[in-house]
Amino acid sequence: MPDIPVSGEEHLALERRHRAFKAGTPVERDGIRDFILDSWLRCRERSRRDRPKFHILPERELEERRQRCSVILTHAAPVMHSVFELLNGPEKGIKGVKCCVFVTDRDGVLLAGLNNHPFPFRPGLVCSEELLGTNSVQSCIENRYISTVYGFEHYFEDFSGQVSSAAPIITEDGVVHGAFGVLLHCGDYDFSIKAMSDIAAKAVSSSVNAGIHRSYREFLLDHIDDAIIYIDKELRVLSFNRVAAENFTDLREGAELLELIPFAPDFGERLDRDLTDFFTVLRGRPRKGTAFYATVSHDHLGGAVIILRRARRVRELAARVATPGALYRFEDIMGESPALRGTIELARKASAGDMTTLVTGESGTGKELFAHAIHNAGARAKCPFLIVNCGALPQGLIQSELFGYEEGTFTGASLRGKVGKFELADGGTIFLDEVGELPLDVQANLLRFLQSGELSKIGSARPHRVDVRVIAATNRDLPELIRQGRFRQDLFWRLNGFPLRIPALRERGDDVILLARHFARMFSSAARGRELPLAPESLGNLAEHDWPGNVRELENCIRLHVNLADGDVIRIPPLHAAREAAPCFEGGFAGRRGAFERRLIFEALESNQGNIRRAASFLGIPLSTMYSKIKKYDILPGRQKQLELPPDSPERDREIGQMVARLAPESRESLYRFLKSLA
Repeated sequence: MPDIPVSGEEHLALERRHRAFKAGTPVERDGIRDFILDSWLRCRERSRRDRPKFHILPERELEERRQRCSVILTHAAPVMHSVFELLNGPEKGIKGVKCCVFVTDRDGVLLAGLNNHPFPFRPGLVCSEELLGTNSVQSCIENRYISTVYGFEHYFEDFSGQVSSAAPIITEDGVVHGAFGVLLHCGDYDFSIKAMSDIAAKAVSSSVNAGIHRSYREFLLDHIDDAIIYIDKELRVLSFNRVAAENFTDLREGAELLELIPFAPDFGERLDRDLTDFFTVLRGRPRKGTAFYATVSHDHLGGAVIILRRARRVRELAARVATPGALYRFEDIMGESPALRGTIELARKASAGDMTTLVTGESGTGKELFAHAIHNAGARAKCPFLIVNCGALPQGLIQSELFGYEEGTFTGASLRGKVGKFELADGGTIFLDEVGELPLDVQANLLRFLQSGELSKIGSARPHRVDVRVIAATNRDLPELIRQGRFRQDLFWRLNGFPLRIPALRERGDDVILLARHFARMFSSAARGRELPLAPESLGNLAEHDWPGNVRELENCIRLHVNLADGDVIRIPPLHAAREAAPCFEGGFAGRRGAFERRLIFEALESNQGNIRRAASFLGIPLSTMYSKIKKYDILPGRQKQLELPPDSPERDREIGQMVARLAPESRESLYRFLKSLA
């Protein structure tokens, strides 16, 4: 049977089959819809009653269910009233029938209803198959499709004169939230009622979907940390989120934006120019001077969405991206010498305050490590920490890098301007390494900032305040630079608010051995997969060295000899001998690089018993490059010091012969020819 009975004969046939089924007679499916007969079978198995059971939930439990389904009820209420008026109203109604229009939750509990007849359906009724027998509510919820149960299709004869039609309320995520239904007498039913129930349920579902989307959007917009304002082409406010309302208490829909918020005078012009990103500063109370970063998206009607981010928040986020922050703490500084422990205690006192700190000491002593630790131990630990190497910045760009510039300040400048390092560090700490390398004009701007706490971007006449703690470091003799006119004395006194000198490694006694063992464990584990100890004689050689390069030199020394180690122990020869083998270069960077290359090649040859091919392979360089370097630095394998013999002398030939005899066989002939060419 495809649908509900229509003719009188079908009504009588359905009644006969229903009575036969209740009497226990087998019933064929041909005359009964499948879902109806399946429901009858379940009811007969579960229930031994002849009458339905009307179970009404307590008021408290019903109210809790209504609260959980408040969204459904809100959107179902107007649809429910419209359907009820169509069925019931004598003037507006299409039939003027006795009916009940209702909404249930997903458990089939009737939450709300409108009726003009004492039907047994009222709020709190549980419309389950176990209690009421076959019914349209449970059927539509389980099958996720509109269901109509007519007359004797109900399992209990109490409902044989009624027809109910219900459709599921399903949101677009596929969840069934409840049912929308209509109950009336069989004589008043026609197929338009079924269509009306289906359309009403879909209308409720659609409205709920729209409401859910709207609530999601509102929740999303209200939980964004930025102020969002939607305006029309006349700059009138159309809508705004919670953060905008909290930041601008006078904001209201329909009013002109520039009358409500005291933006800079050029704000409207920037909107007209279709600029999408720019900084703006408030000019009136109560937030005068507060800077915002505005992002504007224009719509097709001439309106725009304006997103206002606090400039300080933008700078904090940019600082987190631009730098990993302070990585080290005082606990990471290794050493037990009184000189170092005293310096750490002094640095802890520096971290407790907010004074400008000048960290001095020789190159390689760990000045940056102390700057990290001071920041992390202070009140600004969770704020940005920016490192600026003043000696590495190009002379022509130092000003713009440190202090930034306004849009269009100079040819090639970004149209959006640039935020300087000091602004990025707002609220946190900026570490100026090699501060002695700053040019005098930049020193003047730095002094002005330290005095007033305000800075001006290049191209801007308006200074603005930035809250930054400054830690500066140098290995230069600043008083000497002051005497030479290369460093401002007034800036020195500003920077030297809390002086902190880091002791040289030669002043730290047994810390040399402690650090050497630490580096040995670290580098050997990384390079060899296991920890290698330092040979006992190596410890004495390390202790005797005065370490002009301090901890950096010690670290490089241990790393080198870990890679040179042949067995299960790290051997370090007397370091003064290696220095004597290397000539003294006064040529700045190039000279120091040459000295390092000569020392590296010298030790590689020594470790490989003078075999040039193996030494080149050990260093990872071509054999031709190895020969070139040997010639360049006048290195003879196996010798401890540079020879100063005249070329082509008998003594030189004898020396060459001795050296060749000590080399591996495969290198003798080629090296002999090469050394003869070193005149």
